[in-house]
Amino acid sequence: MRWLAGLLLALAAPSAAAPKPEAVGAAFARIVELPGEVSLAAAVIDRREPSFFLTQKAERAMATGRPGETLSPADLVRKAHSDGPKGRVEGEQGAEGPAAVSKVWRLRTRNRRWVAMAIVWNGESARMGTLDSTAEPLLRLMRDF
Repeated sequence: MRWLAGLLLALAAPSAAAPKPEAVGAAFARIVELPGEVSLAAAVIDRREPSFFLTQKAERAMATGRPGETLSPADLVRKAHSDGPKGRVEGEQGAEGPAAVSKVWRLRTRNRRWVAMAIVWNGESARMGTLDSTAEPLLRLMRDF
């Protein structure tokens, strides 16, 4: 649960409406339990350096779904951070290839912090639709911080 403490410190003091730790833990577990290899990184990106608060093998380079491209989720989050103010728009960007999917989401929390989350998933069952539906509960919870 150390990652939850990091999340709360990175985004701001928890409010009464902040998501419950069990809900965040369950949403995170759904992602990292996808079949195959999954790596994840999430960070506050409106600071001088990205402030990582949620990671699972974040520095592991994996196929992203783009031909010949291998990056870690932490690299994808750093890229979102390096986009600077022009990158401060909510949105998502992803790639899907044979047995590899990657996606980066940018969002603004209720406390007006900019956050980026990247997931890279390699495996025979890796599909963008599955990744989107599996990540959605965690994204919803992150908005509430």
